[in-house]
Amino acid sequence: MTAHPYTIDPTIERLLHIGQLPDLFERFGMRRPHKNNVRRWLTTGTRGVVIPSVLVGGKRYTTQAAVQWWIATSTAAKPLGG
Repeated sequence: MTAHPYTIDPTIERLLHIGQLPDLFERFGMRRPHKNNVRRWLTTGTRGVVIPSVLVGGKRYTTQAAVQWWIATSTAAKPLGG
């Protein structure tokens, strides 16, 4: 897994609960992902890149900018097997 250089600052960025991510992907014009896909992208990632997130009060959050970073970075990353 790639260590991500993206850092979420909850004091200046609007946090999104992970349950809001399927709606966010739809707003980006993508198919609505299943909640299990979102959880996997947050924990194990895809192509070695995870969606950056923070844990606040036992709940996981991310930001729109972090998701956009993840889309760009995971798209640019080489497949793990190749």
